[in-house]
Amino acid sequence: MQMTTLKKEAVNLISQMSEKKVETVVQFIRFVYQQPDIADERKKRDERDIQLLNRNASVMNEQAEENFDFQADIWGDE
Repeated sequence: MQMTTLKKEAVNLISQMSEKKVETVVQFIRFVYQQPDIADERKKRDERDIQLLNRNASVMNEQAEENFDFQADIWGDE
């Protein structure tokens, strides 16, 4: 659907609405517009997580190696 068609359909729908419904739609659009972009927030969170993991990678690797020493050898000497 082209943007001009979408605009025409939106104008037609709004013109058929009551004043109260139009007010509700406008309030909803303002609310949505004020919300942070979810993709941007997810990207920022992921970047923070990666930085945290990178800062602590050597410690976490050491801890993982220590845990391997305590695991039982269930496979024998294969």
